[in-house]
Order: sequence, then structure tokens, then C-alpha cells
Amino acid sequence: MPPRFLTRGNASTILSALENILPALNVENLVALTAAVDVVVLFLGSDLAGSCHRAKEAIAELFRAHNELAMDSRRADVIGVVVLVDGHCAAHVLHRELEHTFAGDQLVGRLFDRVDLRFAVRPCEHPAGIA
Repeated sequence: MPPRFLTRGNASTILSALENILPALNVENLVALTAAVDVVVLFLGSDLAGSCHRAKEAIAELFRAHNELAMDSRRADVIGVVVLVDGHCAAHVLHRELEHTFAGDQLVGRLFDRVDLRFAVRPCEHPAGIA
């Protein structure tokens, strides 16, 4: 699947994209799968942005409502449950931890102070006959 670009990075835009880009994995279709299987699992990985978290919360709420119906023994039409696994990008988590632990904004500045970024350019010597 090619990358997709969103017009905004807010939760409602992210949620709309998740619902429309791949219809087979939208909430309605995942819930419909529970008529055929006992458990449907959706892993949603993302960075640590608040908007991604809010979009996941909205999906979790829809799944929770379905799961409550599934647990009601009087409803024969609702069989299985949907499980949402909330995943985070390991690179973003590591970056955040390093930034907080080592005062990353100061660390990067100190690194560049210590590195000599000047380049010595020497004329290239070619073998005879090659320009």
C-alpha cells in the first residue's frame, strides 16, 4: 500500500483515514467478522502524538460497545469480541526517553559544538589521460 498524506493531523482526520483507506479493516467490518470467529484482533501502531492516541480511544470505545453486547448472553446475533492492541513506535519511545533522560535539546547542541564540520577539499589526481 502506498503512503498516504493527510490534510490535517488531528484525531478526526486520522480516524477517518483509518476507516476509509482500507475498508476491509474499518470498525464496522471488523465487528462483522465476530459473527464468524470468536476473537478479532486489531493492532494499531503509531507515534506518541496525542491525536493518534485520541483516534485509538475512539476505536476502542466502539469496540468496547460491541464487546458489551457480545457478553450479553441474550444476544444470539453477536458472538465474538474485538481486541485492540495499542502499539507504539519503538523509535519514538526511545527518542522520547533519551530526550528526557539526557536533556536531548542540550545534548544535540553539545555534540555539534564538539564536531568539526569543516571539510578539507583536495584536488583529485587522475591517472594520465583521464580528465
